[in-house]
Amino acid sequence: MITLIVAWWFISNFSVGKKAIENISNDLRNLQAMADEACSLESYSAIYNPVVEQGTLDFNSAGICIDFMDVRRCRKTICETLVDRHLDLSGVTNVRVVKTEQGVDVVAE
Repeated sequence: MITLIVAWWFISNFSVGKKAIENISNDLRNLQAMADEACSLESYSAIYNPVVEQGTLDFNSAGICIDFMDVRRCRKTICETLVDRHLDLSGVTNVRVVKTEQGVDVVAE
């Protein structure tokens, strides 16, 4: 019985899935804050180094979403002028959030 409890605790606290969800949530929170800040300014350009370096990033007026390891998480922004982008995060070191004439855009670097 104690073995089962220890195994459950270990899996729930150190599983890859839980860590991936935390990383996705942190990346989304940071990208949302950057997009919302960019929306409220005349000019904006900032670089973010995402923890999640695989999967996809969807950036559009509906919000910001990351798909990774069969997990999809999204966050709504207050900014409704996000440029539609679908980025593959594989090999991406940085993501630049920039204000353009079309709206707030994201570029993989």
